[in-house]
Amino acid sequence: MTDQLYFSRDSKVFIKKGSHVWEMPVLDGFSFSQATNASEVTLSEMSDTAGNSRRGRKMFNDSYAPAEWSFSTYARPFASTGTGTGKASDTSGQQHAVEEVLWAMMVGDATYSSAVSSDGAVATISGVKTFTDLTGDDKLGADATFTVNTTTDGGGSGATFLITYTETPGTLVATLGAEKGSGYTANDKIFVSKENLATALGIAESAVETTDANDDLEALVASVGTASGGTTFTGFDRDGTDLDIGFGSSNKTTLGTADFFFVLGGSTTGTKTTYKIANCCVNEASIDFDIDGIATINWSGMGTIITEDTAPTATVYEGVSSTSNFIRNRLSTLSASSTSPTTATYDVVLTGGNVTISNNMTFLTPETLGLVNQPLGHVTGSRSVSGSFTCYLNAKALSSADLFENIVAGTTTITNDFDLTFKVGGANTPRVELGMTNCHLEVPTHSIEDVISLETTFHALPTVIDGTDELTIKYVGA
Repeated sequence: MTDQLYFSRDSKVFIKKGSHVWEMPVLDGFSFSQATNASEVTLSEMSDTAGNSRRGRKMFNDSYAPAEWSFSTYARPFASTGTGTGKASDTSGQQHAVEEVLWAMMVGDATYSSAVSSDGAVATISGVKTFTDLTGDDKLGADATFTVNTTTDGGGSGATFLITYTETPGTLVATLGAEKGSGYTANDKIFVSKENLATALGIAESAVETTDANDDLEALVASVGTASGGTTFTGFDRDGTDLDIGFGSSNKTTLGTADFFFVLGGSTTGTKTTYKIANCCVNEASIDFDIDGIATINWSGMGTIITEDTAPTATVYEGVSSTSNFIRNRLSTLSASSTSPTTATYDVVLTGGNVTISNNMTFLTPETLGLVNQPLGHVTGSRSVSGSFTCYLNAKALSSADLFENIVAGTTTITNDFDLTFKVGGANTPRVELGMTNCHLEVPTHSIEDVISLETTFHALPTVIDGTDELTIKYVGA
């Protein structure tokens, strides 16, 4: 019998979230693995009267370590051509990215839904109630979204409420957010309980009082109109011009998860072996834009368990086979200005760069005796956005030499304040824009080569310590 061997170049990756399955083209060098945590018991004793001493040991499997995965993708924005098999959107012209599901897991719960209902219509919500008496330290600090899964009548589901906080008199006002759910008809009532509201906001239920007799946030589907907005993720803002990825929903203890499928032999008609990593989370994304390459994103994260499974069938794969949505790094530009340690706008021409976003996640695993425990799931740590850029040392006014000098001279500046905008791909389409309005720059380091260059490390910070505005990501497709 002929041996069945597998080659990395003959592999495919799929991501399944709910009923949606995305095909994810990855680069060479992907990996996944899972280790076992074991305990060793040894004997250590003195000799008996005959000079013997027991020297044995015993091993116990305690638990499985979290499964680890990593792969790289190209950054590939595109405009959807609209409804159809494999399409990313139900609206023609909507801006998407091949790898957008990974971003959705990085920045939020990765809820993916269409503004189009089951009968081809969209729900419009009006007549919302008000929550009062959110007092003391129980303040939002930012907008919050959560999904309503029940209705008082009708068969719709999946509406999302956007909760905004008003300082005086401590009032919460609920309005419909970006995701309008599906299956609603006119005059359906949608509600969320006081308990669920408190949970969504992370506050005590006793801190919330409502003007409603049933302590419910209630909204009426006033009308069912034509579709608008297309298919999107929570926290995404897309139209025919660009796709904006926001971090407004990222201040959570847990983020979105999905099942990853690594199909070995996925491009051939022979025998395939498929490994599934359940409940994967995205821990880190690193965007590289070296001068001679194509813009890539290095993804890594964890999951609960690796098992052998059946390869899924992709339902979303628009843009995967396109050859026009790759981003050329050589065209990339940097806009850099500062208000501290000095007010200046710098003219810096890049030779390379990197931006890394990390959720600093950890996995929780029980420690029950007599069992091989499996990981339960992740919790988030502090979010960090950092990176570096390289350029030649240039003595032109307000170029890289002045950047170095001004940072070194700022001996009384505790935290630098720089506004950095990377346009990966330049002003052309496709491109990705990375905006960081509040960056702390470290002192650039010199690299002595044929042409002397500088490498500058930066840290993107929120405007307030509990903010989520360190970074804005904008995809612009052709």
